[in-house]
Amino acid sequence: MNRSIYLAIVFVFFTCQSIFGQEEVLLDLQTNPVVAKKWHQLQLNYSPAKLAQQVIDTLALPFLEDFSKESVYPDTAKWIGSSVFINRTYPVAPVSIGVATFDGVDSTGYPYNFAASGTSSGEADHLTSLPIDLGSFFPVDSVYFSFFYQAQGRGNAPEVKDSLVLQFKRASTNTWQNVWSHKGYQIWDQNLNKAINKDTNFHVVIVPVIDTAFLKKGFQFRFKNYATLSGNVDHWHIDYVYLKNNRTRADTIFEDVAFVYEPSSLLKKYQAMPWEQYKTSELKDAVATLSTYIRNTNNVTKNTFYNYVIKDNAGTQVSTYSGASDNVDPYSSIGLCKYPPFATPPLNYVI
Repeated sequence: MNRSIYLAIVFVFFTCQSIFGQEEVLLDLQTNPVVAKKWHQLQLNYSPAKLAQQVIDTLALPFLEDFSKESVYPDTAKWIGSSVFINRTYPVAPVSIGVATFDGVDSTGYPYNFAASGTSSGEADHLTSLPIDLGSFFPVDSVYFSFFYQAQGRGNAPEVKDSLVLQFKRASTNTWQNVWSHKGYQIWDQNLNKAINKDTNFHVVIVPVIDTAFLKKGFQFRFKNYATLSGNVDHWHIDYVYLKNNRTRADTIFEDVAFVYEPSSLLKKYQAMPWEQYKTSELKDAVATLSTYIRNTNNVTKNTFYNYVIKDNAGTQVSTYSGASDNVDPYSSIGLCKYPPFATPPLNYVI
């Protein structure tokens, strides 16, 4: 055998041994491909100058944001900046569908610092409100700020060196003051070889706004996180941000029954399909497979009704369906409700 060919065969043999002898390893995401794609689309349609423009306005109370609007970036009618990720997939049992997720990647979907150490933690995402007019309020008006937060969810758990921070702005001095913060949970136990002290529940926080330095026209608040800046890691999720007067410290129960996840497809095999290929036999017929998860944030049982509307590409309503009513117990007592509203809903629409 030719010696060069023999050496090549030996090299390939040992290379294959090296490749197939390795164990599979799960690695954290370094980028957010959803945000990166959206950023690229925006750059194709708008100039960098337009991307940086913000509509500044002074908002009035109440301020409520549940992040239910389908998007990737925050609503510019309420927020300044775009470094957080608005999504419906990272959280576990959110208060309502959609959250704002904080991590270690910026508004382009790429890390703030590719070279940052995996054990480091630095200031990362910001979510800043537009100016809000609190100039007509006094401490006796009981202005309170509340929100829900969750660490990790379906993402990566923040370590104890990481944190989520809430700040209020003093309009007179243009400075930010920390009013609340929470460190990450994950601690790696070398003996058990696993992370411990994790908590992935949604927790409510309520903060009084009684300092007259904040009760001014042009008040702003912002969230920010500290994370490893070299990847899509150290996740925090916030939901149901609410600022209003005439509240109390106990005002943490909300009158809302909401979807928490995207409803499943009505089709047996597909998420979507062309209308020309649709047949009635493609539709699911088992009630259990059509279940939709909802959450009652109140502390009493609520009776709900289910219905849907089908529209064509032009936005014209072509069919409606009303399902039965059902009682939904409080999330605090039973968790999410897996509500089976209907079986084989009629489309009543023919091309």
